[in-house]
Amino acid sequence: LCRIFFARILQGCLISCAIASVAVLISAFIGTLFGFISGWKQGYLDQALMRLLDLLSALPNILLATVLAYGL
Repeated sequence: LCRIFFARILQGCLISCAIASVAVLISAFIGTLFGFISGWKQGYLDQALMRLLDLLSALPNILLATVLAYGL
């Protein structure tokens, strides 16, 4: 019984680590894409992207998660 329980814990850990890895890869891709676009197209687009990212970094994470959960 103890071995089965430990195997289930390890399986859950594997799934959690896989989901976290995918989330990190997606966020790194999106961040790189925004950085590339902002560096390549300077001017108004660069300023708009920077203001958008400043706004997102100013919001607390729990407030952002609450708004997203309410919207979905």
